[in-house]
Amino acid sequence: MCESKLFVRENGDERLVSDDIVSLVLTEEGYYKAYRMDGKVFELKGYVLDHIDFLKHKIVFRRC
Repeated sequence: MCESKLFVRENGDERLVSDDIVSLVLTEEGYYKAYRMDGKVFELKGYVLDHIDFLKHKIVFRRC
């Protein structure tokens, strides 16, 4: 499978939030929801997408 790892960057450090992310959705309200394979959902309010590395299966957000 091609699951990704979800990270947040704060104060120059990256922190792993979750692995096994299979879907990322921008809501109509302007924040992101990341869905794990097991159905768990992470809401990323107050963050913006920094970058996605498809080769490393890595999604990185940063504080806005």
